[in-house]
Amino acid sequence: MLYPAGLDEGQIATVQRAIGGEPVSVEAARRVLGVLDQQVSSSPVTIRWGPDDLQFADVADVRLALDRADASVSVQIVEGAYEPHVAATLDRLLRPGDVFVDVGANIGYHTVRGARSVGSTGRVIAVEANPENARLIAHTIAVNALANVDLVPLALSADRGYMTFGAHLGSNGGFLVGDAASAASARGTLVPTLRMDDLGLDRVDVVKIDVEGAEALVIDGAAGLIERTRPTFVMEFSVEMTGRVSRRQPKEHLDRFLEWGYSIAIIDRETAEANPVESVGALLADWGELGRIEDLLVTPTGA
Repeated sequence: MLYPAGLDEGQIATVQRAIGGEPVSVEAARRVLGVLDQQVSSSPVTIRWGPDDLQFADVADVRLALDRADASVSVQIVEGAYEPHVAATLDRLLRPGDVFVDVGANIGYHTVRGARSVGSTGRVIAVEANPENARLIAHTIAVNALANVDLVPLALSADRGYMTFGAHLGSNGGFLVGDAASAASARGTLVPTLRMDDLGLDRVDVVKIDVEGAEALVIDGAAGLIERTRPTFVMEFSVEMTGRVSRRQPKEHLDRFLEWGYSIAIIDRETAEANPVESVGALLADWGELGRIEDLLVTPTGA
């Protein structure tokens, strides 16, 4: 019922491990939906989390709401190993009073850490298109009375309108493309889109963008804000996903930051050090595996 197109032997083994010896139940079905990559094996079924699916982790003196069935992000947070290089970079960048925009906030890990860093005089805007993730963030805001966090439960893109959003693994997800993006495919959820320029922000200091290849679309819709406020970006980058999801040449995407007077560095996953990129051309020439993913620090020159 969950996967009418069928599963291969490896996927069946993954499902069996997730269920164990437990009888069939809603909870077991939610776990099954969370352990398979739905970009590879899609399901027309969505099961929303309820109170019994919640667990909490202490993050930055905040009780962060997690989903027990989330096999991608929640489990890493519980194990203390979720994007430490990104977290360390944001810790260095954010100061009391700053405005931080977390684009692709997922379940809010960097959101709540950023809320602590900017303090009561600062502001965090958490942008998250996945409705179930947004519910978790809303619950975290309510449970902790986070007065300096605003939730924007939609997607940022190049234009106002809508896009088809689908799950990947667990709480990870992104825009669907090709046939999967059709409203008739039943593989995703239609979500509204705005430009970052539409958010009406007079000031932005730091922006984190992790939207599974749609980063170039987010930047398309942020040109006015960039020219006006010149924020620093911590941004995921993939040659493959940039071309497939944003339909943009990776060099074109990165070169415009140089034209805006920014410098680019790769954040080392082990040390969190920012290693400067000498040129976009050289970076892409030595990129290696098409599926390689890195996090970039994009800084206004002189900052």
